[in-house]
Amino acid sequence: ARQPSPQCPYTPFPPAILYASGTDLTSPTSGFPLEPPTCACAPAPHPFRTHDVNQDDWTQFLSDVRAAGAGLTPVNALLAEAAPIVVRPPIFVGLLLGEALRAHVKSKRKSRVAEVIDEWNTKFFHPRLMNVVLAQGLMTYSGPADTPPADMA
Repeated sequence: ARQPSPQCPYTPFPPAILYASGTDLTSPTSGFPLEPPTCACAPAPHPFRTHDVNQDDWTQFLSDVRAAGAGLTPVNALLAEAAPIVVRPPIFVGLLLGEALRAHVKSKRKSRVAEVIDEWNTKFFHPRLMNVVLAQGLMTYSGPADTPPADMA
């Protein structure tokens, strides 16, 4: 992974939210859009500018998440597509799950998508003082277990 720039301030920022545009994580026209997540940080610059994340980085991250979703079972794929991603203070998408579905996913928490997000966190986002979390409502599918997304804590 590219080393973080020493010129960036890496200042704290409010949650940045990215909503899925459809239900198919593997489709280039559905799932998470390539645009940066929205952040209520104005008039300050977007966190990607202050944390050394460029469009190529973001596009590659989403491409890796999309590729990881291609190998999911139908139930886990549905959840990965509908669930949010959260970056540092977060990039988040939320829909409520039924209790049975919630229990099933919790038992399968470490999906390939979650592993990809955890790997990107370790190698890219954490050195930039950011964290990405895959979540749906209060349920997180990556990162520490039983920790709500930062925007819902």
